[in-house]
Amino acid sequence: MSVGLAAQAIDRLPLITAAESLLADLHATLHKPVFIATPSYRHVLVLASHGGQPHRWDLLPAHASAAGKLLLAYRRAWRQGVTSDALTAHTPATLTSSAQPVGGCGRRRVRTRHRRAT
Repeated sequence: MSVGLAAQAIDRLPLITAAESLLADLHATLHKPVFIATPSYRHVLVLASHGGQPHRWDLLPAHASAAGKLLLAYRRAWRQGVTSDALTAHTPATLTSSAQPVGGCGRRRVRTRHRRAT
């Protein structure tokens, strides 16, 4: 399947059409860029965005992005794969040791696991 064809198929997914409306509302409330992403090997792939960067189809390092850290907290096998090799620093605050939880993801999971989306 070509990339163009895949992009057209993704545009029609119910997740994407619902996300675009929700992202617009969330951006209007927060006045910050917002996006939805999915794991993609050692990165997260932005599927939809509103209000600025990152843009749709951007690949963000999983260990150095908010979306990646959140997904790493809930996907143990993926987290182990991402942190099994050396991690690259993208900012002075990027954690690069596989001995440390990536972005404190274990701690964040404890805080967020009982919250329900409204």
